[in-house]
Amino acid sequence: MRNTGTTTPVRPVPPGRRPALPRPYLLWLAGTRASLAGDAAPTFALGWAASAHGGRTAALVLTAVTVPRTVLLLLGGAVGDRVGARRMMIAGDAVMLAAALGRPA
Repeated sequence: MRNTGTTTPVRPVPPGRRPALPRPYLLWLAGTRASLAGDAAPTFALGWAASAHGGRTAALVLTAVTVPRTVLLLLGGAVGDRVGARRMMIAGDAVMLAAALGRPA
């Protein structure tokens, strides 16, 4: 097929204005940010509570929270690469459910 030289004109975006992002993406982005804030809240609260007992205690508490999380993230990434992300998410959800149901009231 031969090029006839006609193309659909592209509307330029005015200077200083970005094109609108799709609504599902913006909702996903807002949910991700809210989830990250929720994940950071317990660490912040533990540090705040431990700081009432002195600087060294706060450092020990935050280290005790951060080191296991870091190790589990590294191991979880390696296992997730081998097993697959879907299976890893299902297994993680099952473990969290078992922990929540097995906890005394």
